Amino acid sequence: SDIVYGPYSVFVHDKEIAELGKMRVKEWVASAFQKLKDNKVESRSFPGQLVAKTVDPKFVMEILINEQTDQKKLVGALDAETRLKAAERVLVRYGLNGEETFRYTSSKTDALGPAQIMPKTYSNPRGGTGMVQRYLGANLIKDLDIGRVDMVNAIMAQILVFDDHLTHVISRVNRNGSRAKQVFANLSPDQLNEVRAMIYNGGPGKYNIATGGLNLKARGAKETLGFIQKLRIIRDLKLFD
Repeated sequence: SDIVYGPYSVFVHDKEIAELGKMRVKEWVASAFQKLKDNKVESRSFPGQLVAKTVDPKFVMEILINEQTDQKKLVGALDAETRLKAAERVLVRYGLNGEETFRYTSSKTDALGPAQIMPKTYSNPRGGTGMVQRYLGANLIKDLDIGRVDMVNAIMAQILVFDDHLTHVISRVNRNGSRAKQVFANLSPDQLNEVRAMIYNGGPGKYNIATGGLNLKARGAKETLGFIQKLRIIRDLKLFD
């Protein structure tokens, strides 16, 4: 099929286009949450609750911006206006390209689509550990590639990854005594979202059970630290308030 895609440039960095992108992100995320609610998909991290009730939609939107934002342009910015423009670059792409946005964006490790989900994270029939297999009731698209680039389906999978990876953290916490449990229980909503972000980016091993923060000794911790720094800046920009 033909690939028609509007690339970013400063000449199309328009507030109205960025606002259109923001509106589209809100609509896609709302649709993803609604589908999970309609399918009554239960959380594995918080048994007895619907997964859609355990994750903040605004956080999901912030991660969608985070995944596609250049770290140097965002973290290296010296003022709020420059940081906002760096984040808006992603919103402009969403505004220009709609559901095609980031459909062709793949990392060197084959993470694909707007949420940059790894192949085996999305579907792993042999191991039964992919989101397609772990959350059968979500009715995710079975096709590995289409499922990761279909906008609403990819966001559904993203939400499920947050939930799935957190189960591994909670399991480690529960195995390591009262101190680890207390640290986890005392995390603020923003801190818990930072835990979700770090394990989404680098896996459950990135969580430090002693501090409730990032395990700086873990392999790849520098990259994950950058991911958290971007999240904090995007959160402070209040794009979706």
